[in-house]
Amino acid sequence: MTDPTLPDNGALHRVENAKIDSYETYLKDKHRPPSRGRNGRAWHSHVIKIDGHTYSFLGLGFRKWAYKTDTISFEWQ
Repeated sequence: MTDPTLPDNGALHRVENAKIDSYETYLKDKHRPPSRGRNGRAWHSHVIKIDGHTYSFLGLGFRKWAYKTDTISFEWQ
């Protein structure tokens, strides 16, 4: 089934030389206490906004993969 809200569903798209408007991370795993290693290596949702568009991916850890001052390029599907 295709999603009519996405252009060319399943096609590979590219964002090139983009400036980040905002970058947030949100915990997706269950909260862990300090004795269990906290949440540093838990799954987090990384949400990046560029020119009014929102892109997200799941990654291990809360550390950001790019800084707001960076220019980034990436492919998405």
